[in-house]
Amino acid sequence: MIRNIGFINWEGDVAPYFKTEPGPPEIHLEGNRLVMTCLAEGSWPLEFKWMFNSTDITAFSPEYKYIVPSMQRSDMGTYQCVVRNRMGALLQRRAEIQVAYMGDFMEADQRKTVTQGRAAILNSPAVGCFPRPQVTWYRDGYKIIPSSRVGPRKRQPPAPQLDSAGIQGPGPMPDHVHTSRRMGS
Repeated sequence: MIRNIGFINWEGDVAPYFKTEPGPPEIHLEGNRLVMTCLAEGSWPLEFKWMFNSTDITAFSPEYKYIVPSMQRSDMGTYQCVVRNRMGALLQRRAEIQVAYMGDFMEADQRKTVTQGRAAILNSPAVGCFPRPQVTWYRDGYKIIPSSRVGPRKRQPPAPQLDSAGIQGPGPMPDHVHTSRRMGS
């Protein structure tokens, strides 16, 4: 007769337990490889199964790793590992995986003529992405440093308000102010 006492029975069998649990959400770049591991212990044989958004994506097997060879936006969601042995099964906390991507945008020239003392508003090109990009503005190949005269508007953060007196002085502003975007928070 086998009698269970907590996680160990009289024969010395140990129910599965996790050595680690998932941490805060992780962000991985689109196209990169993702390797998830399910670190668990207990009496052997241990078997593992993986779930994505509460749906099974693997069957139980001895493989404790799950690999996504090339992350895509459709891979964004929650992953969970289930471990089992003859003593029972255990479901790990959800691991939230986010995919960072940068969509295409058309860089278009914006021609603005501004008289001294007036502001020019340059609109940032629309782009689908995650996370929201940091926008950097350039004039004649030099980064425009935000200041009290040059900086983002409060209503639409990526579109800076440029004071022609602070940039060039009287007259038209050059039409070659460019944007560059880099992934970041």
